[in-house]
Amino acid sequence: MKKKLVLATVTLCLVALCTTVMFFVLFMSKSITSSEVMQFCLDNSTTEATSFSRFGISGFPQYAFWIATGNNEAQELFIFRKARFGFFSETNRFNFVNSVASDPSEIVSSVMFMPRDDSGEKMNTNLLVFFSSNTQSQSIASYSIVFEEDSDVCIREGGVGTDQWFVVSVSNLGTNNGMSRKFISADFFDRDGGLVDSTIR
Repeated sequence: MKKKLVLATVTLCLVALCTTVMFFVLFMSKSITSSEVMQFCLDNSTTEATSFSRFGISGFPQYAFWIATGNNEAQELFIFRKARFGFFSETNRFNFVNSVASDPSEIVSSVMFMPRDDSGEKMNTNLLVFFSSNTQSQSIASYSIVFEEDSDVCIREGGVGTDQWFVVSVSNLGTNNGMSRKFISADFFDRDGGLVDSTIR
């Protein structure tokens, strides 16, 4: 009886070990290290970008946004999420989420998606991301974003470095816990206040 119990315990331990190893191999095969992210962007760029820069967005520390910063004609953005392994959230590895490349005529491009929280669960609302390498002849210096929160119109304004790439976001779009937020418009201006680009819902 004692031998059977020991054998059963050893068997369970081996099964658990094999399962852990299998998941670890899968985890490693589907993620890349932080030092490999740049090369991944370069290798998979559809605009033949020669360099990328990383941006973070407040409230979403689990995401990394890499924007093409070379003198490429079109806008391009790669999105990565921190890779989790079991209970370990800090693994120094990332999962590729999505990439977006725009038409060369676009000055500011955008992408909207439903992000995941720190535990990997999908959130109930969307994240809208505007991005630009800001290399056009009309360099953007500021922006104004209009959105609606439960029928109240809100305006958020800010500045960006002239001739510098940028990422601007609007979070919590949709309905969550009875609260509603809708995107209305986004305007981008040059240093003299002239309208360079505009996006309307």
